[in-house]
Amino acid sequence: MIEDYIDKKGHIAHNYHGNVLEKIYWNISAEQREAFVAYRAAWNRADALDDAGPFPLNLDVELVDACNLSCTFCYRGDAGRGSNWKPRPTSRLGLEKTREVIDQCAANGLPAIWFGASGEGLLEKRLPEMIAYARERGIIDRILTTNGQLLSQDKSRAILEAGLTRISISVDAFTKATYEETRGSDYENLLRNIHEFLRLKKEMRLELPIVRLTFVDTARSHEEKDDFITYWRDLVDIVDIQKQIFYQNTRLSRDEIEPIRCAYPWRAAVLYANGDLALCSSHWGRDDLVMGNIHDTPIREIWCSEKARDLRESIRSHNYRQCCINCMGKKKGD
Repeated sequence: MIEDYIDKKGHIAHNYHGNVLEKIYWNISAEQREAFVAYRAAWNRADALDDAGPFPLNLDVELVDACNLSCTFCYRGDAGRGSNWKPRPTSRLGLEKTREVIDQCAANGLPAIWFGASGEGLLEKRLPEMIAYARERGIIDRILTTNGQLLSQDKSRAILEAGLTRISISVDAFTKATYEETRGSDYENLLRNIHEFLRLKKEMRLELPIVRLTFVDTARSHEEKDDFITYWRDLVDIVDIQKQIFYQNTRLSRDEIEPIRCAYPWRAAVLYANGDLALCSSHWGRDDLVMGNIHDTPIREIWCSEKARDLRESIRSHNYRQCCINCMGKKKGD
């Protein structure tokens, strides 16, 4: 009935337990199922880079511009220090502004909201209230991305009760040594948190949220990939193996690269904690891809603005911006 989700950017392999979108379909209210099918169909149609629609299908919301970790491959860690990325003052969206955002989303029929974006979502103490409010306002697909270190028993129970449909936990290692080298945190704590979350979900007799674990395949972690898949694939819904995407500081030209196809600006937007709205999820090119700020302009107006249309047209016409080339550009012949 529903074509399962496969992200074409940055993903090497998925290990699914059945069709996870079908699982969501059968575990939401009967009144929301038709809208969920329409949402997934619109998501797939965006591959044509044609009509962006009047509002995003998904909004990635950075609740706090901060993280409790400093991972080597993240722009907040070693990778960022080796690039032109500059840290910003910590900002927080806050409960009231998040409620206003959810109200705008609900009024415009947005089907999916993803809490976390580039910051650690569990740093926001009011997160369960935000998830619950999105549920009350009819947002069908409510997703959290986290590194899992703050996923204590109390927080796990609170967000399970709030009504997540999906949770994505970034792990990226199978041994203590690799995890601590790349993420610089407590591997045993992470394992305890994941297993306790799974136990609570079972205890509460919940089919949702879909539990997804991700693994970035780096030179340091590559030899652990198969063990990671073998260990987790029967315990969670999705084991997702991703390639490491390097933001290139070499300035390739449009003529030097293979054609880029990036449907993100037709599907989704990222809302940063300071109110900036960008049509890109990589965060590396944020300064060039912010279309406006929600403290000044409603989301719908930003999404439909001339600035947003120009960005989409630059991709469709292969007249790419430099930040898109640096992120997605593949040199011809490589």
